Amino acid sequence: MTEQRQEQHCRLRRLGLQHKKHGEGEYPATGLLIAGQGLEGHFKGGGERQVSLMSGACADAITPEHKGFCVRRFFANLILDGVDFERLEAGMTLRLGDCLLQLTQVGKECFDDCPVASVGDPCPLRRGCAFARIERGGEIAAGMEGTIS
Repeated sequence: MTEQRQEQHCRLRRLGLQHKKHGEGEYPATGLLIAGQGLEGHFKGGGERQVSLMSGACADAITPEHKGFCVRRFFANLILDGVDFERLEAGMTLRLGDCLLQLTQVGKECFDDCPVASVGDPCPLRRGCAFARIERGGEIAAGMEGTIS
């Protein structure tokens, strides 16, 4: 018997964008999600990873002392509070205001040469992030409420 997916409520803590890969991050209060593309102004768009998501708990666990490669290589477009990322699956839907996002990947693989992964230490990003495709775009703002089901 398939377990029914339970809706989770969330709050958008922060938006983030970079104009170029590995560039300085900007954290605007509002943004525009563009269907089939991603977050307006972010260097990356299209494909199955149009936006990157991170749990608030994961964001809190990553400190300047964290030595993993992901701290320097991963950049979250949307940080969400109130979501148990362990319960997320690809195919689930995130609704933020009028926007509709479909999760395409939950979690990420570690880099083989990462100093954290190479010694077997836990990395918060392994299950604390996800990627999504924008099905229906619109305005988003930090502090807005949403649901994932």
